[in-house]
Amino acid sequence: MMRLVQLFFIFLFFVSCQSVDEQKQGVDVVKTFPEGAVKVDQLYEILDGNKVAVYQREYYEDGSLLKEGPLKNEKMDGLWKSYYNTGILWSEGEFTEGVRNGISNTYHANGNRYYEGHFINNEKDSIWRFWREDGSFIKQIDFSKK
Repeated sequence: MMRLVQLFFIFLFFVSCQSVDEQKQGVDVVKTFPEGAVKVDQLYEILDGNKVAVYQREYYEDGSLLKEGPLKNEKMDGLWKSYYNTGILWSEGEFTEGVRNGISNTYHANGNRYYEGHFINNEKDSIWRFWREDGSFIKQIDFSKK
């Protein structure tokens, strides 16, 4: 009997901890399409009593995901991904507080790589490579700052 009471209190503890965690995060709809469907939503956390957006998603009118990525100080920060309305990855790129910094990859609608390159402070840098839709290599361009 005592074991059953202990298990009951352990269960209550976990349930109460879970409900506290659920109250510290959520989703807000930021924009809608004219007919009411969600266009942009943000995942948020409660930090020091304030609602802080930490992740954003944007949708096509049909509800499929257009792009998504983390936020910092209400700006794109980290790896952001965009998708064709078929769900295939269209592009991915790194940001630092709203500024393009890091790798950038873009893909054809069939999933094959279209181009890859690197940004530093919103400017193309290093060697960028380009491919045809069939996957064959086209060219490379050197955007290095000398």
